Amino acid sequence: MTVYIEYVLINNFIIDFFLLKTTFLLGGKKVKIYRLILASIFGSVVALIYPLINLSAFLTAIFKLSIGIMLLILSASYKDKKEFVACFLFFLTLSALLGGGIFMAYSFFGVEEIKEFEVAFCCIPAYFITAFIKKIAMIFYKKADVERFTFEVEIFYNEKKVKGRAFLDTGNNVYYKNTPAVICSKRFFSSLKLKIEDYRKLEKIKIDTINGQTENYCILLDKLKILNGQTENIIDNVWMVITDKSILGVDLILHPRQMQIKGGEENEIIRRTKKIS
Repeated sequence: MTVYIEYVLINNFIIDFFLLKTTFLLGGKKVKIYRLILASIFGSVVALIYPLINLSAFLTAIFKLSIGIMLLILSASYKDKKEFVACFLFFLTLSALLGGGIFMAYSFFGVEEIKEFEVAFCCIPAYFITAFIKKIAMIFYKKADVERFTFEVEIFYNEKKVKGRAFLDTGNNVYYKNTPAVICSKRFFSSLKLKIEDYRKLEKIKIDTINGQTENYCILLDKLKILNGQTENIIDNVWMVITDKSILGVDLILHPRQMQIKGGEENEIIRRTKKIS
């Protein structure tokens, strides 16, 4: 079989780049693109000369581990050994998944002997495998981010108290009568079990959204209690807007201005909150 050098270089460069980028994504580490390119070039050159090296199985394993360490060192700087070890374990796991995935892709399409054409394009299954892993990782990271800004809450209305879970979202910029409002699901609103005379107290509010202006009902709560660890943030007279839309599997969407400490200064958590919705 004849394999052109440029096929090996380009193919391994692309695979190494995908592999390293996904490794640092899973490790939650930001890296510079030029360092990933430098490391990928190094990896592709090693892949070119590797077939010319005749080593025992043990030495081959040591050689591959050493190359993996070099790729990670060239790609980024690490604050401590623990961070490097974590990235190295991600790298080894992804390498095994990538190699097995490419083999499975060839088996699925009935490729028994890797020819020149397959060598040139084996980076294609590598791309889809790493893209799938990245997608799964982003789902887990997003879920973890949502949990980070989710709080236990209690709402009080007309001597009734209902517990729920609320998410702090900077995307909530709803104000009513010059005060920040919370947004709740219809299901959570129904848990108040209002009387007919209470429904007459509902007011309408117009909200500007990406899809245009919507009209929602809102109710004035007697009190909102936000449980943040060992501390409680209690706010009197809070407007609660009722929506038909899903709100991330929680009961309430908090307004960022409602997460405050004594003295009116904004809590540090507001500056670290991400817009999820």
